[in-house]
Amino acid sequence: MIRNYYTLTHIVKEINSLCGWVVDDVFTQDKDSLVISLNDGKRESFMIFVCDGKFDSFYHKNSFGKARKNAFSLLNDLTGEVFQGAEVIGKSRIIRLNFVHTTAYAVLFGGAKSNFLLVNSDGLILDAFKNKHQNISKIFAPESESNKEFDSFSPDTTLKHALANSSYLFGSTYSAELLRRTGKFDGSEKLADLSADDLSEIQNHAIGMINELTNATKFYLLSGSDSKKIMSPLLLNGYSEIGTYETCSEAVNRKIVSQIVESEFSVEYKRIFAYLDKQKRKIDKQIEFMQDIESAEHRLADYRKFAELLMSHPESRSKFGNAITLNDWENNQVEIKLDSKLNLVDNAAKYFDKARATVTDIKTRKQRLPEMLVKQRDIHKSVEDLKSVKSIKELERFDSNIKKVTGERTNTSKMTMEDKFRKFELGEGYVLYAGKNASNNDELTMKFAKPNDIWLHARGTSGSHTIIRMDSEEKPPKLILQKAAEITAYYSGARNAKYVPVIWTYKKYVRKPKGANVGAVVVAKETVIMAEPKLPE
Repeated sequence: MIRNYYTLTHIVKEINSLCGWVVDDVFTQDKDSLVISLNDGKRESFMIFVCDGKFDSFYHKNSFGKARKNAFSLLNDLTGEVFQGAEVIGKSRIIRLNFVHTTAYAVLFGGAKSNFLLVNSDGLILDAFKNKHQNISKIFAPESESNKEFDSFSPDTTLKHALANSSYLFGSTYSAELLRRTGKFDGSEKLADLSADDLSEIQNHAIGMINELTNATKFYLLSGSDSKKIMSPLLLNGYSEIGTYETCSEAVNRKIVSQIVESEFSVEYKRIFAYLDKQKRKIDKQIEFMQDIESAEHRLADYRKFAELLMSHPESRSKFGNAITLNDWENNQVEIKLDSKLNLVDNAAKYFDKARATVTDIKTRKQRLPEMLVKQRDIHKSVEDLKSVKSIKELERFDSNIKKVTGERTNTSKMTMEDKFRKFELGEGYVLYAGKNASNNDELTMKFAKPNDIWLHARGTSGSHTIIRMDSEEKPPKLILQKAAEITAYYSGARNAKYVPVIWTYKKYVRKPKGANVGAVVVAKETVIMAEPKLPE
């Protein structure tokens, strides 16, 4: 509706109030919109051309916030020109803007066909906003959009199609409004089936609507039953009024802003819903596992039984391959899997270890289950609460509170690089960053760390890469290095050792060979520190 012929005629009326104004600048601050700044010696005004494929439009604004950065001047031949008036060419979606020495065309056919062109008196294109090199020096011949007269369609054409595509230029929305106003046609009727009186009545309604559209003094932002918003010079049946505006340009601008906000809301809503749904399925699965204590208790009973049967075997010091079949205390045969490298006593010890681990597992499940059930309840509630969120501001507030429920961010793309790693204040202004997994280690070492940063890793075992941020190639105080080594040791595979050898070097001596595994690096120079694995108090 923002490119409908009747909308464009109102836009032209409004910008013709700027006749005699001088063009100050023509600039863009994004790839799909052009701004023409004019002044009359006292005031500023702006013509806005948009051709992004979604909101292709041309309208007028009395104020515009020009960006301090990323604003580039274009179409320099227009600067200094005096605006002399505008018109819609025929019944097309092309607006001609007349200046003293040049003519500009706002072509609003939509998609790749939309463009803003500067043309000289011979019709030669001097400059273009889009596809400049393909257009310059070509002759501009405005395309005409031919529409049949309403009564010239073939008899088997539906009434709805004829109204929408005729020279009335109603399109589908205004055609539907006309049909509602008649109260007797739904649009599926064939023209051949309509009487002369029916056709006359429809044409009278059409003439009345054209007069209303042409002479409108108020402009509306409306919402349909599907919540889709449209801009219209008419109040339409079946639509609710959202806003009323004194100028068509203001209504067009509000429509565009509203749709952009709705689009942002939709994208964010879907992202948050997908995140919560994933968390919901994850916690449901975890709790299903946690609540299955009966299976764990059966395993515990089996491990103990297997261990006791193996210990009671008369040849318990012997090896019996991969499995052995024994009779239990109730004389039932039991097949027990074995480690073929071990005798029965050692295999029994392994089953006793499994039994102890299962006891710990059952105890942990019982301890954690109440907390997890609360988290499950909160996540399920959040999924339901999300359904009532209707605005982008409400969504932002909702999003900021989700971390309290799930313990995680919903959108890691908003994280800074520093946020991706564990961070520790070491004192004296030194900060240590630690990787969380192999891929995170790669990102820390190969993307985040600078050449003179201190790089640490536990020697001879897996674990986090860590980085001390440095301003220059200098060695930090011994106490700082020791603290960093202790944290590095803590986040290593040797965490349970009393002391761990930790190497340190400058990041510039660390490289990743081509084809190396994720997290794997080669160190050219290193110094070793013995550190007790622990975190700062």
